Parts: sequence; structure tokens; C-alpha cells
Amino acid sequence: MRPERVTLASPNTPRLLQRGGSQTSEMKLTSVALVCLLLAATWPQDVDSKSMHVSSSRCCFSFAQKRISQKTIQCYRETSSTCAYQAAIFKLKGGRESCALKTERWVQGYLGKLKPCLLV
Repeated sequence: MRPERVTLASPNTPRLLQRGGSQTSEMKLTSVALVCLLLAATWPQDVDSKSMHVSSSRCCFSFAQKRISQKTIQCYRETSSTCAYQAAIFKLKGGRESCALKTERWVQGYLGKLKPCLLV
């Protein structure tokens, strides 16, 4: 271990120069702490327990204008509770997905009859 470098200075020299390398160590530690704090602040808040999807990937912004044929729906999942609109995301045959508002009567009927998707 190297001893701390001490710089000789006059009484009028700022304290930063007198202590040598310890101030830069404190600055590095402060910088690392600040970066960690910023990362924690930007971490997704709505992370569900099964996956690391960000909440916006589980929200709908456009909705089916007409009833979707129940025969074409494989399964459904519900949007996150933090979304602006409460909707159902229907997984259709062929791999496509379609959103529908849960307030629609036909959607409520489908949710009682269809199975939820196992993998989100």
C-alpha cells in the first residue's frame, strides 16, 4: 500500500491541494454513486414477475373497430394496470395480435370463454 501523497503548501493554499489524492477518490466515489442513482431512477417501474418487459410493451394505443371472430383467436392477455386504457390483447392465428377495449360487451364475453396466453 502506498502512503498518501502530501503536498506542502502555504497557509493560503486551498485545502484541495494540501490533501493530495484523497479528494479525487472521494470525487470518483461520488460520481459512481450518482451514476447508480440515475440508473435506479430510470429502471422500469412496471416489471412483471415472469419477464423483463417494460410496461409500454404491454399497453395498447389502437383498438379493433369491429368484433374479431372468436375462431381466429388463440388466446388473450390483459394490458398492464398502468396503461392508459384497460384492454385485452388477442393473439390471433398467424402470429398477429389485436387489441380491444375491455369495456366492449363482446370482449367481456370472449374473456370468459377464451384461455389466457401462457407466455407473455
